[in-house]
Amino acid sequence: MIFKEKKWLIVLIFASSFWIGCKEGPKEFLKTAEKELTLAKQAEGVSYPEALDHYQEALEQIEKILDEYPSSRLSNKISPGKKLIGPYTYPKLKDEVLPRVKMRAKAETDLLSFALLMANLLSN
Repeated sequence: MIFKEKKWLIVLIFASSFWIGCKEGPKEFLKTAEKELTLAKQAEGVSYPEALDHYQEALEQIEKILDEYPSSRLSNKISPGKKLIGPYTYPKLKDEVLPRVKMRAKAETDLLSFALLMANLLSN
């Protein structure tokens, strides 16, 4: 009888530690997003395609918070842009920064895109 109880206790401890280890909370996603944004800002001076990868990863992490924890306090601050994530709000990152970096990454790898970017910058 004692052996069965110990067996179940071991199974329960193992399962709960596995569940806790696999569950990444919204704060962990936020930390990862902030780290990716820092790397993206650093990469902008070297390579826009590399910066774009980091910005996209940051956005994925933020969207995980919004999708997996929609009723959390953090989600309720991120979605309307009340919380800064690194130097940006979520709407600014998604609607302004990412499109700008995409255009520059494409221009860096494509001569025609570069010419269009330059024409656009000169007209503004």
